[in-house]
Amino acid sequence: MKKQILTINLSDDRNNVFREYFLLDHLELDSCNEINDAITRLMKNTFCLIIFDSLKLDVDETQEIITRLRKVTYIPLLVITPQVSAASVLEIGADVCIPQDTDIHVVFALAMALIRRYTVYNHFDIFYLRRS
Repeated sequence: MKKQILTINLSDDRNNVFREYFLLDHLELDSCNEINDAITRLMKNTFCLIIFDSLKLDVDETQEIITRLRKVTYIPLLVITPQVSAASVLEIGADVCIPQDTDIHVVFALAMALIRRYTVYNHFDIFYLRRS
């Protein structure tokens, strides 16, 4: 079974670039532009990462969407956002917040690190391992 990534509010161009890159790592990309559609997909499918582009939204809309997402899931959330709202976005539940002009290779590396943390290392209890 392939791992899936959900993108929310990304441009078609950016989705296409992401889709090509993630396919190299056998990851599927599912895209939507509406929060209600995203929540429906989250309840029906298993995802290992959410990438949310908040550039076209104001801070309040961004916060509302992240709050709604966090009520449904704790899947890692990478948010593309204006730097002025980065702190507030992280405080309400984003795992990583990056500006739009971040190098695409850095975005991919961050995404893969979040996926690795969520899928590979999430079940390790470091304190238990230290006691062994």
